[in-house]
Amino acid sequence: MLKLQGTITAMVTPFDTHDNVDYGALKAFVDWQCENGVEGICAVGTSGER
Repeated sequence: MLKLQGTITAMVTPFDTHDNVDYGALKAFVDWQCENGVEGICAVGTSGER
């Protein structure tokens, strides 16, 4: 059985001024999460954005 534990964040998706995904900002945000002890990222959830 899979046991999830630790900090798992649901991230927002960063957009640029043209409403396109800002992949540079997304990478920086993922890197920041990892460098600060987040054990998992929920990339396909929803936070009610847009």
